[in-house]
Amino acid sequence: FFFAATGLMPCPLDLSQLPAHYAALGRVLEAHGFTWGPACFVVLLAAVGWLLHSLSTGSAPKVEVIPTEDEVAPVLEGKPKFSWETGRTREYVPCWDPATMDYLGQVPAMTPDQVKERIRIARAAQKEWAKSSFKQRRHVLRTMLRFIVENTDTIAKVACRDSGKTMVDAMFGEVMVTLEKLRWTIAKGEQHLRPEYRDSGLMNLHKTSRVEFVPVGVVGAIVPFNYPFHNVFNPLIAALFSGNAIVIKVSEYASWSTGYYGRVISACLEAAGASPDLVQIVTGYGDAGNALITGGGVDKVIFVGSVKV
Repeated sequence: FFFAATGLMPCPLDLSQLPAHYAALGRVLEAHGFTWGPACFVVLLAAVGWLLHSLSTGSAPKVEVIPTEDEVAPVLEGKPKFSWETGRTREYVPCWDPATMDYLGQVPAMTPDQVKERIRIARAAQKEWAKSSFKQRRHVLRTMLRFIVENTDTIAKVACRDSGKTMVDAMFGEVMVTLEKLRWTIAKGEQHLRPEYRDSGLMNLHKTSRVEFVPVGVVGAIVPFNYPFHNVFNPLIAALFSGNAIVIKVSEYASWSTGYYGRVISACLEAAGASPDLVQIVTGYGDAGNALITGGGVDKVIFVGSVKV
C-alpha cells in the first residue's frame, strides 16, 4: 500500500480490497508471532529501503562538502545561550538552536539593494541556463540527489540544529521528501515540459498547433522556518529543471543552516557543469522579502507561509 500510494511502484491498487488485504496480512503475521506495531515498523523500513534503491544517480559526479564542527557536533560545548537582549539588530540576524537555546552565530540581514544584486546575478546566470537541455538539467538534479543520499545524516543534523526538531522528523519530513521530489522530477519532468502538439480544428487542417513551455527567468521564493532543508530545495528543484534561476528568501528563524545548504547547492551545481550563481539565498527580515517581490525584481513568486497572504 505504501509503495502504491507514494508512486514508487507502478502497480495498480484496488482500494476496495484493502480491508481484505489487511485482514489476510494480519492472519499471516499472527501465525508467525508478529503484532501490528513491529510489523508496521518493518514495512516502513522496507519502504525506505525501496525508495533508496530506486534513487539511481547514473553518472552523477561525487561531491564533497565538509561540514563545520558546529554543524555536526552532537552537543555544542561551551556555547553561550541566546538572549533577546543581544538578539535582533538591523545589520545581522541572530541564530540559535530552539531545542537548547545555544547561540549559533549570525548571518547578514541583507538590504534591499543587496537583494536586488542577488537577483541581477541570478538573471545573468539564467540566460545561459535557459538554453540547457533536459539531459543537462537531469544531470544537475542527479548530482544533488547523489549528494543527499550519501550525506543524509549530516543534512538532518543541520536541520535539527537550526529548527530544534528530532532526527526522525528531519529524516522523514525533510530528507526523504526531498529525495522523492528529485526522483519524480528526474523521471517525469521532461514529459510535462516538452512541446505539445494540439488539434488545429477542421478549418485549420493546413496548420500545425504546438504549445511550448519556456523558462520564465528568475523565480523568487519566500519560505518559512519549519523545514530548513526541504524549504530550500523544494522550490529550486522545479525552478532549475524548467530552465530558471531562483532567489530564495529564508526565514529569519531558520537562516543558520543555509551556510551548509548553500555550500552544498553551489558545489553540486559546479560539479554538474552549471553556474553556481543559478541559486541565490537571501537572509534578512521583511524588507528583504519585500525587495525580492517588488520593483520588477523576479518574474515569478513561490510563497509558503501565512494563509492571510
